[in-house]
Amino acid sequence: MVQTPQWPICPHCDREMQPGRHWYGANWCRAWLLLPWIEANPGHSTWEICQGTGLSYGDASKALMRTRDMALVNVTPEERAQGGFRYRYSSAPDWRDRLEPMLERVS
Repeated sequence: MVQTPQWPICPHCDREMQPGRHWYGANWCRAWLLLPWIEANPGHSTWEICQGTGLSYGDASKALMRTRDMALVNVTPEERAQGGFRYRYSSAPDWRDRLEPMLERVS
């Protein structure tokens, strides 16, 4: 009997992305999972991205911070009624070309 994984599987290294599970390059693997979804569904917040991909909020937040640092995503701030900002994401046109070298380092 084949078990279906409970968490998303990295499309690059086939690791299961359980919340809090880490390995060298885990945030790049998570970005590789998130960015195609963001590309197909632009304008969503971190919470909405988590709901669409199955990744935990904390892990998605860390991966999105990496993608922001590397300008792999475009970020649009949106003021929240209770104060602060919510950020909405869309992918940069060349994100695949720029992310692949980072994934080559993941073992």
